[in-house]
Amino acid sequence: MLPLKLRIQGINSYQKEEIIEFSNLLESKIFGIFGEVGSGKSTILEAISYVLYGKYERLKGEKVSYNLMNLKSNRFVIDFEFLVENDNRYRFVVEGRRNSKNFDDVTVKRSRYVWIDNKWEPREDLDAKELIGLSFENFNRTIIIPQGRFMEFINLSGTDRTKMLKEIFNLYKYDLLDKVGMLQSQNNNELSNLAGKLSQLDDITKDIIEENNKALEIVLKQHDEKKKELQLKEKDFKLLEKIKKDYQRLGELDKIHEELLLKEPEFLQNEKKLKEYELCVLNFKSDFDRLYEIEQNITNTGLKKLNLEKKVENTEEKYSQIKNKFDQLSIEIQNLDKLKKESNDYDIILNIKNDENAVKDKEKALSQAKKEFEELKKINEARQNEILDLKKKISEKNKNLPDISLLAEIKNWFLQAQTMQKAVLEIINSLTNRRMSYQRLKNSISDIFDAQDIKTLKIDTTLELDSVIKQLENNIEKWKNGLNNLNKEKDEIALKDKLKEYAHSLEDGKPCPVCGSTEHPNPIEIKNLDKELENIKIRIQKGEALIEMAREYLDKLKELRSTIANEEKNIKEEEAKHLEKKNQYDEFIKSFKWKDYSVDSPEEVNLAFSTAKQMKDELGKLQESFEKIEKQSLKGLEEQDSISKKVALIENELSAMNSKRETLVNQLKVLSYRDFEGIGKDSIQNKKAKLDKRIQEISSEYEKTGQEKKNLELELTELKTELKNINQNLKDSIENKSGLEKKVNNMITDLGFKGIDEVKQILNKKLDVEQIKESINNFKIKLETTKRERDILKEKLQDNTFDQEKYHKVKEEIDRIKELIVSLIEEKSRLKNLVKEQKSKLNEKEKFLKEKEERELRAEDLKLMRSLFTGNGFVNFISTVRLQEVVNYANSRFM
Repeated sequence: MLPLKLRIQGINSYQKEEIIEFSNLLESKIFGIFGEVGSGKSTILEAISYVLYGKYERLKGEKVSYNLMNLKSNRFVIDFEFLVENDNRYRFVVEGRRNSKNFDDVTVKRSRYVWIDNKWEPREDLDAKELIGLSFENFNRTIIIPQGRFMEFINLSGTDRTKMLKEIFNLYKYDLLDKVGMLQSQNNNELSNLAGKLSQLDDITKDIIEENNKALEIVLKQHDEKKKELQLKEKDFKLLEKIKKDYQRLGELDKIHEELLLKEPEFLQNEKKLKEYELCVLNFKSDFDRLYEIEQNITNTGLKKLNLEKKVENTEEKYSQIKNKFDQLSIEIQNLDKLKKESNDYDIILNIKNDENAVKDKEKALSQAKKEFEELKKINEARQNEILDLKKKISEKNKNLPDISLLAEIKNWFLQAQTMQKAVLEIINSLTNRRMSYQRLKNSISDIFDAQDIKTLKIDTTLELDSVIKQLENNIEKWKNGLNNLNKEKDEIALKDKLKEYAHSLEDGKPCPVCGSTEHPNPIEIKNLDKELENIKIRIQKGEALIEMAREYLDKLKELRSTIANEEKNIKEEEAKHLEKKNQYDEFIKSFKWKDYSVDSPEEVNLAFSTAKQMKDELGKLQESFEKIEKQSLKGLEEQDSISKKVALIENELSAMNSKRETLVNQLKVLSYRDFEGIGKDSIQNKKAKLDKRIQEISSEYEKTGQEKKNLELELTELKTELKNINQNLKDSIENKSGLEKKVNNMITDLGFKGIDEVKQILNKKLDVEQIKESINNFKIKLETTKRERDILKEKLQDNTFDQEKYHKVKEEIDRIKELIVSLIEEKSRLKNLVKEQKSKLNEKEKFLKEKEERELRAEDLKLMRSLFTGNGFVNFISTVRLQEVVNYANSRFM
């Protein structure tokens, strides 16, 4: 456990809050707490004990919190932060409050936290013993040893002391007796297992594998011989097989040829029928089709003629009826114009009635508009007076307003001067810092040169830095060469030592490991080289340490040299920049040109600018009021003008309405307006509607009847024209039929047919010409191909005969050789697998033997370790070493 921070308040002598930051004290790994008696040294440690375990050694019992609290305090707090293994951070807090009614009663509240994701997370399940790994007793014996109790720690019995030290230094990992016993048991089991496995592999040797390899070579040779013999036999068999197939094919062709000759007359007859059919199709088919079409046309045209004649008769009768009706309506239509004029007069009277109501509305609107005009005129006159007053005030303000643009220009000049002055000061500060940094770097070189151990590097530190670096580089190279020579000497001594070992191990009759001789008349005698070898090793270590130290100094000096060079460059750049900015500032100060103001009094300009701005703001408000009222005035005048135009417009509309009424009265042709002055609009509209309906009925019926009459006249003309065309078509078809029949009969006689019926009978067969042609051609090709192939085979087989007995004999020999090859392949596979398996088992056997040897060596080591870890001797040794380390470190810090 490492303490990080302790905050205490209201306990023992610490009435006020005190905070101890242990993290600063732990930089040197060990520290002390010093003070006079009663100053609170023990209280710090007891507070840690109490916050962790809820008790401490000096005070035990029920009133621990009461005894711990300062008598002048009503509240105490202990807040402790600490680290444990793996840098896990924890915080334990205890807070006590005194009962206001009972002085001795103190209530305690505890909280525990863990640091996760940069914040404290509450964890009430945390236990100090589990986190730190120490019980309260061992914590007090080691971490917080009460005054006068150190002897208890020294005088603990062996078992208690060992148990405590195990807990303090976590030495349970060195109590390895049980683990060694388990390892021994496991190793013995593995040895027994290996012995059993090796007993199963006793019959596996290299000699047996070699014998099986030889047997495999014999089988491979026999397999190759039989394979060649099979190839020769198969070649002879293929030749016999080919002759056999040729004879079989010749027999098949003879049979096919006979069958084709039997079918030949049938195909010749089909060919003749096909030629007759094609002749008829070529010469008669189109004419027969045309004759059929003409006959069908004559029949259809005759029927159509009869239907059309009947339709003409019905249409003529209907036309006569419609014509009579149309003549009667023509008489009525002559009186229709008078009725339309009367209907138009009704429309004029209704318009006059509508305008009378509109005139009343317009007169009312005119009176309202004139009233609005007078009211708005008074408001606009008041606004004009207010505008004149504001104009006068604005004019006076403008006369007294200073030149703000000039003041803004001067103010901007002062701001630029201030910015430039600030930039100059920043560069001066930066330059000062860089010069200080440069001096610190120079001092760092002096500190390095003043170091005690650099004197062992044999360099002249009074020289320039570059010369010192060069000296170090030369020295390192020289020392490296010296190390190489020492390593060569060490190797030579090691070789002599090995030869000495070989010389001592020589025995007559046994070969020398160097030359192989079994006789050793004059073995080499070499003195003991251990001391000399040890001296060289020490010199090598010193040389390596010297080179390492020189390299460290060389790296530091090179880095400083580079940094100093950069700083020198930066200082020069900063100085140039400072000079440039200073010159710019001085030139800018000279540019001040306003005589009414001083270059040293920016406040005067700021005051004048503020006053001018205030006056401008007041003027702006007056201008804003002026613009607002002016806008309202313009709007009011526009409204006044609009109302004036509205009055004039209404007066014009009224005049127009009266003129219109007089015009409409004068337009009446049949009716008189005086007859309708006392009659309402609805009554007039009803009369007009009845009159319009009568006019519409007469017009509609006249137009409908006239259209029907016109349609029937057109239809009758079309029907008579169509009947005339049909009669002509019928006459032409009869003439065409007669001429075509004469042509066909002449052609039948010329081509030698008996008559038209014979030709029709041939055409009615409807043969599939392409299919029959294809069938005949296929037959001819097959017959020709069979004959040609048959003749070729006969010629080929003239000098070759097929020996059936020889054929079967060769086939049997091939089957016998194949069976023998299969058996050889099986034997080859068996021997290969056997050799592979035996080799695998041999490798496994060698592996088991090697593992057995390692296990036997391990058994010896485990036996030694068991004797070492019996009892607590090893744990006591480790704990003594740890305690000695702590004591030595404390002595080095405080003595």
